[in-house]
Formats: sequence, C-alpha cells, structure tokens
Amino acid sequence: MDMLKLDMITKGEAEKWKKKKNRQAKSSAKHGNKAKHDNVGSIDDDDFPPVYHYVSFVPIKGELWRLDGMDPNPVNLGPITGKNWLDTATPLLRARMTLFEGIENEFSLLALVKDPLAAKRDALVSNVRMLQLLEQRLDDISPSWRDIFGISSRTSEESGRETTLTQGSKEFGITSDMVRRASVPEHRIKAISGDSDPNTLIDLWDRLQEKQVSLRESMRDQQKVSTLEHAADREKAEERRHEYSGYIYDHLKKLAENGVLEEIVKDVQQGKHSER
Repeated sequence: MDMLKLDMITKGEAEKWKKKKNRQAKSSAKHGNKAKHDNVGSIDDDDFPPVYHYVSFVPIKGELWRLDGMDPNPVNLGPITGKNWLDTATPLLRARMTLFEGIENEFSLLALVKDPLAAKRDALVSNVRMLQLLEQRLDDISPSWRDIFGISSRTSEESGRETTLTQGSKEFGITSDMVRRASVPEHRIKAISGDSDPNTLIDLWDRLQEKQVSLRESMRDQQKVSTLEHAADREKAEERRHEYSGYIYDHLKKLAENGVLEEIVKDVQQGKHSER
C-alpha cells in the first residue's frame, strides 16, 4: 500500500473517532448528563496530530533519486535536465500531489540546504585564493608593485582599513590548506596567468579586495545570527531531554479514574474486530 494512502487512512480513522466522541459529548450534555462527561469534553485536533510520511528527492551525480522507506531500494528517476535539479524534480512532485487532489491537500515541502555560514566561508576562501594567485603573478611581473601602486599604504592599519587576507584566518575559520584547495573559476585563472599588464591586474586586485571587504562583513553578520540560532537550538534540545514516563502514567491513571480509558480501549478493540 502507498504510504500516503496509509497516512490518510490513519488520519481518517482518527477523525471518525473524534467526531464520534464529540457527538457523544453533545448528546450527553443535551440529556442532562453533563456531570458524567465534564472530564471528557470534545476532542481537539491537537489530540491527534496527523501521521505524515516523508519522501526525499536527492540529486546524485547528475541523476535524480527518490528515497522512500516504502520502496525496497532507492529509485532512479532519470537524468537531471537543465542547470537546476529542481526543474526536474518539480513536475514529479506536482504529479504526486495531483494523485490525491480532492482527497488530501496537506503537503509540506522541506529543503535541506547548505549552512549559510559555510557558503559564505567558501566564497571568502575562493576570494582569498584568487588574490593569492594574483599577487604571485604581480610579484613575477613587477616585484615592487605594492610600492608603485601604493597598495601597502592603502591596506595598512594606520589607514583605518583591514589588511587584505591572502592566507588563512582564525576569525573566519579558514586554514591555509582550505585556501590551497579552494575552487577558482577557470576564467579567473586564465585572466590572471595570461595577463602581463600590471595596470589591468591591479584593477582586478582592487575589485577582488572590495569584494573581500563585503564578504568579511557578511560573514561576521552571519556568525552572529548562527550563534543566536545555535543557542536557541541547544535550549530546545535541553527542554526535550525529559523523562515522560511519570507523566504518561499519571495521565493514564486519570483517564482510568474518570472512566475514559476503558471506553477508549473498547473503541480500539471494536475497531480492530471490525477490520477483521
């Protein structure tokens, strides 16, 4: 059986039980049996959270795969067409949702994305590597280029501007090995290695340096956000680390004392009997 159908059946049974209990509560109140059912009341949606099934769609080496616990194996849905794998996945998602149109419309889409801080760090590492290659090229062409173009004075601490990063940085979690292995666009490598004009290379250096200033500020902002988010996540995790056995026992005990537990057990047994 398709898990989505099973989810709907499970949810449907819960809905039937809620409606039955609500009718009983209203009927009892109408006939003056309010005192007996004061502790029963009506059934809220929160008492029966929906049972959802999750299916993952994952791009792997140019192909789209579906990961579903109801399938014996991962399912290869074919090659990814276009630049964005979501262009291939979207029609499949829509088709799957259309199957249940008019029956079920509660669907959720969750995306697992790269940590924004990691993405910004990768961009900064790539920038540092490009500046590193560019300075090496300038050193080969004109060893005194820093003095000629006033680069040293422009980036000195006395000038009020930060020194340009061309190596690892503890502040941003960047190591020398990360810089060495950084990915640099091919056109940038050709532009740097194939140009012998110091003026053109200095223009590129200025653009990369300005970009680095923006990246560093963006990373600092994201670090603050991530610190706050991680603190909130830790707090939530601590709140979840509780032993609920005592609470469950007390809750079941109260249901039994009010004559509700036995009624629920009978309903469940009758439901199983009718299914057989």
